[in-house]
Amino acid sequence: MVEHLEQLTHDARAALQADEAGSAFFAFLIRMTSEADAKQDLADAIAGAGANLGSATVQLAADLREIFAAMLERAQRANVVRADVDAADVQAIVLAALTARRRRADTDRPDRLAALVFDCLRPNDPVAHPQR
Repeated sequence: MVEHLEQLTHDARAALQADEAGSAFFAFLIRMTSEADAKQDLADAIAGAGANLGSATVQLAADLREIFAAMLERAQRANVVRADVDAADVQAIVLAALTARRRRADTDRPDRLAALVFDCLRPNDPVAHPQR
């Protein structure tokens, strides 16, 4: 578990430095959902719900959430993520994507439902959606 969080935190730092804020942000969401799907304790750590997790794990999860909040802010500044969501909203949306992925269990397209859920984070485009 600690190794997974360390790697995810390392990768989050790399995504924070990536040239394309939006691509890095959404790719990281998909990866986080994929990995959390395999390990419930990782999902608990990401959600902050792991009361029985060790202190090193709790600290890594807190670091990851802090880096993730910075990634979100950067993606919002680039106008690729809605401005009206915060890190707690995105955290809940990640858990919703994880739940959808687990319920559907689509082995042919495992990331499809997560991508659909994450589309709600994209800014409304009046050209693409004129009736909204």
